[in-house]
Amino acid sequence: MPNDDLEARRLDLMTRSTTMTLATCADDRPWATDVYFVSVGFDLWFVSSSNSRHSANLKRNPRCAATIHAPARDWTEIRGLQFEGTASRAPATDTMRLLVPYFQKFPFAEAIFAGLSSGSGLARMAVYRFAADRVWYIDNSLGFGSKYTCAIDGGNRVGAFGKI
Repeated sequence: MPNDDLEARRLDLMTRSTTMTLATCADDRPWATDVYFVSVGFDLWFVSSSNSRHSANLKRNPRCAATIHAPARDWTEIRGLQFEGTASRAPATDTMRLLVPYFQKFPFAEAIFAGLSSGSGLARMAVYRFAADRVWYIDNSLGFGSKYTCAIDGGNRVGAFGKI
């Protein structure tokens, strides 16, 4: 499949999807959680409580993985993205800038933030950046287990998707 087609499918999936599954690990104990996300290039930004288990795991071990997938009722409809990379809390100076696209995608979240007092809930909220260094695209409509991969650097694809 031409890379332009793969890129269009990848972008459509990332734009239409609202949640990603984030997988973290600390002390040899894996953990997965679903979070709302917004993408900027291949970077995935999400908001979470700094007291959550996955936030604590990321402090100890920033290496993690994420998946984004479309709903599927049949194996031929399975399509998704799998990422490996690192996640870290965004610097406070970037937080407000990063919340703009987040609030555009999730307007209800702005009201939640506005309702938090600065001394309690708001202080626990944190914006995180998942920086992928590799991505896999799977699309069973192209055949069972059809998978393509490419390296990521600085939120941008490095080279073309290669079929696995």
